[in-house]
Amino acid sequence: MEKVLFLAHTQDDGTLPGIALEALAAAVEMTAKLPGSSLVVGLVGKDVSQAAEAIGSSDCAATAALIGQSGATMVVAPATSRFSRSLPGATQRLGGRIETHVSGLEVVDGVIRVQRWYYRQRMVATQTRVQRPWVLVIDGGVFAPWAGAAAAATVENVAVSLDAAVVRTTVIGVQSGLRNRPTASSTSRMPQI
Repeated sequence: MEKVLFLAHTQDDGTLPGIALEALAAAVEMTAKLPGSSLVVGLVGKDVSQAAEAIGSSDCAATAALIGQSGATMVVAPATSRFSRSLPGATQRLGGRIETHVSGLEVVDGVIRVQRWYYRQRMVATQTRVQRPWVLVIDGGVFAPWAGAAAAATVENVAVSLDAAVVRTTVIGVQSGLRNRPTASSTSRMPQI
């Protein structure tokens, strides 16, 4: 019996990125194939209520807290740059194991099997683990995006305390790049060699 945690972070507008919906589809499918398993959703972000109803170091602490609070044995997350940097550290803090760049997922006789590529995508491996929590970071394009109906969600805040030594960055605003720079023009060309 597994307790599956789907982990995602919200975008600036409070929604989930498309790759997160693909990872959610993987988590829902895996949970359905594991008898007696349950699915829990963990979201990281400033305002997660919109994303909840639609479906760094602080990220590392936040994801470790969510995994610990949920008691999850399996964690499924999208391969965003944010999670690719923070989930290995969170997994280490919890004494778990992580598989990144997961390109396939199946359940056979109640055993979870994960596929991933090695050595410049020349070798594919199918593997399983008994160590828990087991974190699976799903690559984009592997699963069709989840397209279930929206429903009301109960949001529970999980407190994360950060030491002053951990907080090194302060966000003071967001700015878009200049649209009139030469490289943004559709008529700009690379120099001929």
